[in-house]
Amino acid sequence: MQTDNHSGDTRENHLHVRTWFGTERRHAFRSPFYELYPRPDLRGEADRDLARRSIAGVFSYFVIWLIIYLAIEFDQLNRSLFESLGLLLAAAAIGRLYLALYFKPLYLAHAVRWRLLFSFGTLMSAAIWGGVTALALKYEGINIPSIMVLLSTAGIAAGGIVSLSPAPRLGALFVAVLL
Repeated sequence: MQTDNHSGDTRENHLHVRTWFGTERRHAFRSPFYELYPRPDLRGEADRDLARRSIAGVFSYFVIWLIIYLAIEFDQLNRSLFESLGLLLAAAAIGRLYLALYFKPLYLAHAVRWRLLFSFGTLMSAAIWGGVTALALKYEGINIPSIMVLLSTAGIAAGGIVSLSPAPRLGALFVAVLL
């Protein structure tokens, strides 16, 4: 228990968390994404802004992947791996689009869950695109298709920093995972 010396108020050092079934429990554990926002009083507004900003760029990964897929000549094994990464990018994009389009009902039902799912989807997109970049560099070396991938990765990193600015720590994690 903590005691506030000025008012004599006692508070427990626990976090109230709604479970998946809607009941509340006290936890000493905080989500790793709990402190992604510098000002906790603006979390709702920051999350709404994140959802709004993510709609525009949600399919950019997949479109860039498609352009690169058409530009690079793969052997059969590498083609299958690259296609699998493209499928994962499309799945992550659909999940993020769902979270963004249905922000209000999902967020009102459970804000912490929305925040965790959005962060997971964002970081998964970065990790998958990092895999695309690594695969292109490994099999193409430094030539035109791999430079296209590197330029795309730089653009995605810059766009991620801007679009994730309401949650700067999430933006930093995004760039770290992407690169």
